[in-house]
Amino acid sequence: MTPDDLLRRVALEFKLPASAITGRSQAADIRVARHAWWYLWAQLPLPDTLPGKGGSRRAATDRDGPVAMLARMTGRSRAGVRYGIRQTEERRDDPAFDALLTAIEYDMAKDTSDKHGNRPTVALRRIEGGAHFCAPPPTDRQDPSDQTGAIP
Repeated sequence: MTPDDLLRRVALEFKLPASAITGRSQAADIRVARHAWWYLWAQLPLPDTLPGKGGSRRAATDRDGPVAMLARMTGRSRAGVRYGIRQTEERRDDPAFDALLTAIEYDMAKDTSDKHGNRPTVALRRIEGGAHFCAPPPTDRQDPSDQTGAIP
């Protein structure tokens, strides 16, 4: 899942426009969604390279942790991003909020794209998925190994 996919998913779940989540509004519902987006974004794998000055790319370093990257990307301080992530961690005590984040995390975990957001081709999915992916869906027909001739 790419950061953009994640932002769209958070916006959908919180029923807010993505532009509001990335904006500067301090309205409570928008702030909660923004902090949840930061919290979930910090769980994404970091890219190998990052944008540099003048549109160039540079290698990611240890200083480029998710908090620093989020702060740079959103124009906020690292302390503010850490605070938002901590707020989201504390909100997870609420079962409804936890269920919402768990659903998004589940989709993040089952996503087949690599850390750059590239999705594998159908052929690769078949290889990764094993025989059950390529096999036709089960039918209600009689099992061929059943030699009794009885129809279930």
